[in-house]
Amino acid sequence: MAAMLNGDAVGSSTLTIDLRPDVEALVKREFDQSPAHQRAAARAALVLQTMGDNSDVTPAELTRHLQLHLITSFCLKRASQGSDAVRDSLLKKLKDKVLNTDAREKNYQRYQAAAKPPN
Repeated sequence: MAAMLNGDAVGSSTLTIDLRPDVEALVKREFDQSPAHQRAAARAALVLQTMGDNSDVTPAELTRHLQLHLITSFCLKRASQGSDAVRDSLLKKLKDKVLNTDAREKNYQRYQAAAKPPN
């Protein structure tokens, strides 16, 4: 499953990569409520995977990836059926699978730290 995400923050950009096999299997197994649910999960996984694999993020990438992460996470929750707890659990399961190594988690945390306003 190749995931594609289009955006136009400044012009138009397309980010196309293949999901890792373990992530693809999770998306197919856990996010099967509807085709829209599976697409939303693939997009959210794509952004998380990009963030987790990017150890040398530029300021422009940081801003864009954080925006995409917020949007795709919101869309996934909206496409998911069930209570808020079920929706949050599915998103956490996806995040845990995608960011399954210390290096990936560390890269993701760099994004999170940069998003916080200075004290």
